[in-house]
This record gives sequence, C-alpha cells and structure tokens, in this order.
Amino acid sequence: MADSYDAMSYQGSGLNQRALTSAQESAVPAGCRLRDAVRAINVGPAHVALLTSADGRLLGTLTDGDVRRALLSGLELDSPAINAMPATFQALHVSRTAHDALVLMRSHHLQQIPVVDDIGRVVGIYVHDEIETHERLTNTVVIMAGGEGRRLRPLTEETPKALLPVGDRPLLEIIIRQCANAGISNFVISVNYLKERIKEFAGDGSELGVNISYIEENRPTGTAGSLNLLTDLDGDPFIVMNGDVLTRINFRHLLDSHSRLEVDATVCARRHETPVPFGILHTDGPEITAIDEKPVFRHLVNAGIYVLQPSMIELIPRNTYLDMTDLLNRALSAGRRIGAFPLHEYWIDIGHHENLLQAGVEWSN
Repeated sequence: MADSYDAMSYQGSGLNQRALTSAQESAVPAGCRLRDAVRAINVGPAHVALLTSADGRLLGTLTDGDVRRALLSGLELDSPAINAMPATFQALHVSRTAHDALVLMRSHHLQQIPVVDDIGRVVGIYVHDEIETHERLTNTVVIMAGGEGRRLRPLTEETPKALLPVGDRPLLEIIIRQCANAGISNFVISVNYLKERIKEFAGDGSELGVNISYIEENRPTGTAGSLNLLTDLDGDPFIVMNGDVLTRINFRHLLDSHSRLEVDATVCARRHETPVPFGILHTDGPEITAIDEKPVFRHLVNAGIYVLQPSMIELIPRNTYLDMTDLLNRALSAGRRIGAFPLHEYWIDIGHHENLLQAGVEWSN
C-alpha cells in the first residue's frame, strides 16, 4: 500500500474552482472490494477510484487500466481493491492551478489528478477533458452487420439483426451513438443480408451526426473476410465489433490500452465461468489423489470487440471466408503481437431470443 503521495510543491496562484470536479463519487474506503472501486470508476465523473483512509486522506488511486491489469493477473472482483492499487500515484496540492494540473497530466500521461490539502485529504479532482477541449478521434469503427441472425428467427426474417430494437432503439443506433459519445465519427458497416434495410436506416450517418460508409458482401465472408475491402484508414488503428454485441465499454480506454501495449491487435476479453456439477477426480494411474467437488473453471473469452492495426488487413485473402479467430491465429503464426483488454463493463450478445429480451430490460435500467 502506498503511504505517501507524489505531490507538486505548494507554490502557485491558487485553485481554479470552475475546473475542479467533485471527488465525492470517486472516493472509496481503502478496505473496499475491487468491485466497489470499479463502481466508483464507472459512476464518478472523473472515472477513477480514490482509496481513502477513515479521515479522508488519499492512500492511492485506481484507474480503469489498473483494474484490467489486476484482472489479467488473476485477481477477482471480490478481491481487496488495495491489492490492485499501484505503489505510487500523482496528486496535486490545493494551491496549484488548473494549468499546473494540465502540465502534470501531460507529462505523466494521466487523464485525472486528485487534489489534496496540507494533510493529504482529498478536496477534488482535475479531469483532463474538463480542462482541455476534447479532440475528435480519427479512428474508424467497423460494425459487422452482414449476418442472417438465424437463431433469432422469425424476428430476423424481414428485419436484419442489427436493427432489432433494444428498449426503444435499434441495436445499430445504440452502438453508433455510444461510439459517437466517445468522440468517434467515422464508421464502416459491413452488410450482406437485408443490406438495403440497414442502408435505408443509417444512410450516410448525417442524421446521427457521424459519417457512415459501407462494405457490401456478395456472399457471407465471416467476421473478418470483408475487412480486406477497407480503404482510407490513414494508418490509425481501427475498432471492429460484431453488430449483435451490446456493451458499455469505454472506447477511449480501449484505444489507449491498444496504443500503450504497442500490439498489432487487441481483443476484448470477458470473464466466463463454467461450473461443473460433479466431483472432479484427479488420478495417478488407478489411484485417486484428490477430489474437487463441483469446481468452477474461469476463463477469459472473446467478447467480439477488437482493435486492429491496418497492417493486419494484409493477412486477409480476398474472396475467402475468414472468421476473426482465424485472422488472429494467422497473426500469431506470423509473429504479430496480440493484447487482451478484459471487460468489467456491461456486455451481452443478443444473438438468442432470451438474450434479446434480457438486454431490453437491463439496458433501459
């Protein structure tokens, strides 16, 4: 546990109150669970958890990236949050200005910086996006919406899966608006089945405040096959996501993670538990050495959301059926690096009737 903070000196021109964000929703007790810290990250306006002592002194910070690294290391959401907390953190004294905060955040590549008083008690947070105007992202999002949605028939006999309503909006509109809220305005939709319905609904994206173009498949080419038709990516990594996935992922965090890892591809990973309703026998020849009663196996599984470098496209042959898992295995065989981005946010695949109904209830709540 960190028992000190790396604060700047106390000189300065005073606090810029208008730029300071409240820390009330971000502060959590140092003894809380990782799950509680995640809630503070997701709910608080600064998207950080501040681990504090009983008298309000700042003991450490947890960001979204810290949580994901903890999950990859094997920690569970019910683990103590302090076990995932970095040993050091940055803080700013109350006497410093918003400009000082911006300089510190830029030099340390931070999105937020807590503000403390003389004895280290939290008085607020400076948030990068609240100080500096948010720039639009130049990345493209490719939405794979060409599938027939056979598991959802008869709903998909006349309506493409991406246009099925979740609550009061089509799934495709929800996905586009989420990305737009993150600052992304460039979209490519891969279409095949009932493609005219999708093009009629989304058009060029102007009604949604974005730019939309289309990849039109003449026949199904899998979840990656149509990507070799992409053009004008300008060297930026691009997001690919299945058109039947509903999530509250932070797309900026995803792109930041991909950039930091310096990988060729990033796969969003979801923790999945498989309970075994029997006792598992461990044997050495005919002898039993141990028995695990009804164990639960935990795995990270593919969540259907990816970030790819444009160079990944050269691994996709033209006019060939290719799923994303095949492309990723090709990349690994070619020595490309692939990173994982574990999700703790809401996620559901609406490919089955029961999941579609479940999403309709949960999303509106």
